[in-house]
Amino acid sequence: MKTQKHTARTKRFPQAFWIGVFTIAAAVVAVPMAGHGLWLQNSNALRKKQIADETEKLLQLATDLKSEVDKTSKDTLSINVIRKADAIEKLARDVKQKMKLSVGGS
Repeated sequence: MKTQKHTARTKRFPQAFWIGVFTIAAAVVAVPMAGHGLWLQNSNALRKKQIADETEKLLQLATDLKSEVDKTSKDTLSINVIRKADAIEKLARDVKQKMKLSVGGS
């Protein structure tokens, strides 16, 4: 039964028609792919900027944490110090994850 449908389809539309349809479909798919390289470059540039910004923030948080730890006595830590340490840890994990992320295999 499948051969009858296929035969009926080819009788209605010649092979040249189907070649034209597939050529147009390939062109429609290829057009968005032309901008794909630019998209990858923009994504990677944005990711690098985010990493740089977050690394700067990480450095600032670490400097603040060190100054607060220096102010405390050797046996006590404030809640604020612990919160800053947690924020540094979370931000460091986020930066590490973004560094692992590679858009487009680069």
